[in-house]
Amino acid sequence: MSASTTTTSVVVESSSTVSVSSTEVTLSPDETLWPTTTTRDVTFTSSTEPAETTTVACVPPEGAVCGKTGSRQGGTGGELVKNGRFDSLEHCAQDCANEARCKIVAYRPNVYCELWSEIPTFSNAETSYKWYEPSCLCVDTPAETTTTEGPAETTTVITEAATTTTKAPAETSCTAPENAICGERGTRATGAGYIGRGDDGSLAECEASCKNDPTCRMFAFTEGGDFCKLWSEVSEINSFPAPFKRYELSCFCDEKPAGTTTTTVEATTTTETPVETTITV
Repeated sequence: MSASTTTTSVVVESSSTVSVSSTEVTLSPDETLWPTTTTRDVTFTSSTEPAETTTVACVPPEGAVCGKTGSRQGGTGGELVKNGRFDSLEHCAQDCANEARCKIVAYRPNVYCELWSEIPTFSNAETSYKWYEPSCLCVDTPAETTTTEGPAETTTVITEAATTTTKAPAETSCTAPENAICGERGTRATGAGYIGRGDDGSLAECEASCKNDPTCRMFAFTEGGDFCKLWSEVSEINSFPAPFKRYELSCFCDEKPAGTTTTTVEATTTTETPVETTITV
C-alpha cells in the first residue's frame, strides 16, 4: 500500500499574479519516494475606482445686476467712490468688495473700473461698459462695519455780516504751474469730486466741458475712447497704468474774461455734526 503527501507553496510574483506550486510525494511499495511537482499560475485582477471631483459653481443671488448695459439715469447711482483695477473683471469686483461704500461697478475691459456707492436706474442704451455687483463673481468680502449716530453736536458761530466784492482783470496769457498734472496717465487715488461726463469728441471739447462748469478743475480724456470725465478736485495720480490722460485746467493757457466775485458772510452760522460710532464685526 502506498502513501502520498502533497505540499503546496504560493509565490507572489506581482500585485496581480500569484504562482501556486504543488508537489505530490508518493510512497512506492518498496518505500521509494516518487516526487511529482505541479505548478499552476493563478492571476488575480483588481481595479481602483477613480476619485470623484466636485466643483462648486458661483451662483449669483437672485436679482443681482450682472453684465447689464446702460447709463445711469437722473443722477442715480450715488457717487463715485473711487477707480479700481481694470485689468480683469475679478480684480474690479474685488476692489468693490474691499470698499464698504461700494455696491456696484461699471467695467470696461482694460479701459476703466468705476466703483459706485448705489445701484442706479439704467437706461436702455447699449453702452461699451457693463455693470456688475460683487456678488456676481463670489469675491471675498471684508468684515461688516456698523455705524450708529449719537446725539448731534451743535456749534454756533456769531459774526458780523460782511460783503466783499473783487474784480479780476482779464487774463491774456498763463503758464502752467510747475506741479500741474498735464497729460499724465494713471488712475485717481480717490473718487472724490466726480462731476460727470463731458463731450468726448476731442481734447478741446472735453476741455471746454470742464471750462464751462465753474466747479471743474480737472478732467480725464482718451483719444477715440469715448471717455471724458470732469472732476471738481485735483487728486494725486497713482502708478496703475491707464489708457486715459488727466489734465488740470491750468495746463491750458486760454484767455479768460474779467470776472466779479462777491462773497457774503452770514451773521450766524449753525452746524450740526452727528457723532458716529463704528463697530467692526
